[in-house]
Amino acid sequence: MRGLTSDMGSLALQPRNPVLEQALRDYAGGTLPRALHALVGAHLELSCEHRDFVASLEKTHASNGIVRAAPCEMRQREDRLAAIFEREPLPREQCCRAPRDGWPRALQHYLSGAPENLPFRTLLPGIAECRLASEDNAEALLYKVRGGKKIPEHIHEGEEFTLVLSGALLDRGRRYSPGDVNIGDDSEAHSPMAEAGQECLCFVVLTGRLKLTGPIGRLFNRFMQ
Repeated sequence: MRGLTSDMGSLALQPRNPVLEQALRDYAGGTLPRALHALVGAHLELSCEHRDFVASLEKTHASNGIVRAAPCEMRQREDRLAAIFEREPLPREQCCRAPRDGWPRALQHYLSGAPENLPFRTLLPGIAECRLASEDNAEALLYKVRGGKKIPEHIHEGEEFTLVLSGALLDRGRRYSPGDVNIGDDSEAHSPMAEAGQECLCFVVLTGRLKLTGPIGRLFNRFMQ
């Protein structure tokens, strides 16, 4: 049941998906693989949906850290605190607005280069892929899917986190807009489709192998390894 968090003193709503909830908790605790940390950070930049939930987690982590930390002398304490309290809080709408170039700062930092220069290769007509890195048991990729095209049916041996950066993705009766995260796992095969009329750009992190399951998709499994 989706409810209020009780261990954080916050009214932030917990995510409906337990896999995403755990990823958000690990993000706040700083324990995610680098690629997945970038995906969650980009999600929080583009969407306001889970910002309060993560802020509550981070507040709890910070409070616990302060309690456990040994006391130390702070120079110019009053001046530093005054400078913090004089700053205007960042407007909520500014937190949720996508960068002008469409690439969240967290993702730009992860890429460490110009996104427009990334090398994409065609997997199937209308579907292009850019493999970024594989580390800490997580593989990062970018996909460009032409509007109206379906990704071949597949299933996962681990988990698949798909962050929509532009366009829209349709999967299992739901529409995913920029900032939304679609979760795939080993519970069922799926075949996401880019919404007609525009290209869909996605940042994907896999924590296990992806296996195409459809009759046509099986022919292309060797290209997905």
